[in-house]
Amino acid sequence: MKYDRSEIMKRAWEIFHKAIEMFKKSVVTFSDCLREAWAEAKGFGMKGSGKQIAWAMKIRQEAVDAMERKLEKQEHFLSRSGKEKYVKRIEALKAAKARMEETHSASWWIDRRGFMSTDFAEEATGSEWV
Repeated sequence: MKYDRSEIMKRAWEIFHKAIEMFKKSVVTFSDCLREAWAEAKGFGMKGSGKQIAWAMKIRQEAVDAMERKLEKQEHFLSRSGKEKYVKRIEALKAAKARMEETHSASWWIDRRGFMSTDFAEEATGSEWV
């Protein structure tokens, strides 16, 4: 399958300019925007307007960063205590992170922008934990 590289590049610049316009400084790199434009062209990129995608990419990155910090903390607790509850939490966080990576709707990210990583874990496992 052939892709119109010119259109993909234009779309990447559109997303990048919307990010700069929204946040006054770039919190999203151009390479992120180019990756998103290619994913869109291949049919599995984030869906939405340029402005929505720029905002959603920022939200997704913050959520992934929070998830990774939470995962590191749980792994540290596991290494110190060896308790089974930390293994379950780590598995839940990994499942939630996989779900986050599979979600390509800009509106989904924007609607859930206040959620913390534990909310994603609860959604992935179907149970609540602290």
